[in-house]
Amino acid sequence: MNGRIEEARIASRYYRELFGNDFYIELSRYPCREGMSSSYALANFAKEINTPVVATNNVHYCKAGEYKIKELLNAIDRNIPVSQLGGYRTVEQYLKSTKEMERLFRDIPEAIETTEEIASKCNLELNIGKLHFPRYDVPQGETDYSYLSKLAYKEVINKYGQLTANI
Repeated sequence: MNGRIEEARIASRYYRELFGNDFYIELSRYPCREGMSSSYALANFAKEINTPVVATNNVHYCKAGEYKIKELLNAIDRNIPVSQLGGYRTVEQYLKSTKEMERLFRDIPEAIETTEEIASKCNLELNIGKLHFPRYDVPQGETDYSYLSKLAYKEVINKYGQLTANI
């Protein structure tokens, strides 16, 4: 909220009107002082405006040990070495277990209860282990793979000029 309480009140009234009882204040926690203090500020604000809080985690990968892959992708995205990433690390952005989330929000159990309430309103079936690719019109005589390969190769040439052993 960064000291912009009145703007937050106005926005919350708008979203309450839009979503009714399906409007919540999200709480995420990270093992740093700022992460904890902001979740307390948001929880207090939610009480003030009579809005339920929900416990969340900003998930970028499935397992705790996979953060190095995420860091590598961040470095690739920024076109810098991993050693130059600095700043915020993504160690906590994995899919936490129920017990981990309960421990993280043990002082605000209603945030966990709200998570369960929202989950009960959802109907989602995931076919884990099966690959789901977006559908594209592929030119006649091409397969998805061959067409993607051609597009990727073309962009490598556009970006780097020529394909070398390093690329």
